[in-house]
Amino acid sequence: MEIYKKYCLLNEIDLNRINLPKDISNTELHSNEAQFFISSEKLYLERCHPKIDRFRLNFFIDFTSQVLKHFSLKHLNFKFIANFNDGPENESKETRLCFARPRNSPHICIPDSHLTRTIAICNSLQSIDIPFNQKINKVSFFGSDTGRKYKDGSVQRVNLCQKYKNNENVVAKITNFVEQPFDPSIYSESVSIKDQLNYKYILNVNGNTTSWERLIWAMNSNSFCLFLRPPTHQDEISWYYHMFDLSQFFICLDTDSIENFLNWSLDWQSEIESFNEHQKNISKSLAKIDFHAHYYAQVLLNYNQIYNEQQ
Repeated sequence: MEIYKKYCLLNEIDLNRINLPKDISNTELHSNEAQFFISSEKLYLERCHPKIDRFRLNFFIDFTSQVLKHFSLKHLNFKFIANFNDGPENESKETRLCFARPRNSPHICIPDSHLTRTIAICNSLQSIDIPFNQKINKVSFFGSDTGRKYKDGSVQRVNLCQKYKNNENVVAKITNFVEQPFDPSIYSESVSIKDQLNYKYILNVNGNTTSWERLIWAMNSNSFCLFLRPPTHQDEISWYYHMFDLSQFFICLDTDSIENFLNWSLDWQSEIESFNEHQKNISKSLAKIDFHAHYYAQVLLNYNQIYNEQQ
């Protein structure tokens, strides 16, 4: 897995994209942003926007402080801005550390605030999952109606559910309407992860940004995770998304090709199970906090070097 991690780091610490703030103390902070200073193995909060998510802020402070101490990062000395939204959600052209980002933005992805919950879900799978060959041979998606809007105001998740609402092979439902008008024809009450694992195939569909929990636990399960290709205006990534560039076992589908995949898979069940094992091997690392912490330590070391070279 080391090769995957190094590849992700190279893509996140890309000098062709990164644009550190020139005058950071006078840089405008957007909603849910804070400015920090790292020195002598300690993290200091210097200022933050009045609107701040305290849970995410506290996660960031605790996780960063633990990484600084665990890896003995005593010689770091730099300032930076972190954004705690699902993604940066602003037009800033100067680099932020963030949980997810548009692919071509100047920002740098770090481990997200759902990490401990994601790991807990993965650790529980053994007690609630069933073998692949005992699962229902259907593609499933259950989730909220979040997502970046098309010009007509619709979002990918809702469009997916509407397209397949009468389909016998694809079960796609919205369990929480928070942005779009309520549509009873595609609504379902909340579905537990245990019940979602009854299906052979689980679709990962980006919401406001990436799906911080679903992708990792779905890959970690006995179901096979399929990634629904996001629209061009919604191409956000988490830090580990780059490793899928190197994996032939990560299948990305368009909305119109889901049934074609399902028909094809009927004759290739053993191959799908093999692909599934490879997915699980990758996700086992993603379900370990040390894997994320080591990547994050390398981000801090690289950021420190870039920052001080520009001073």
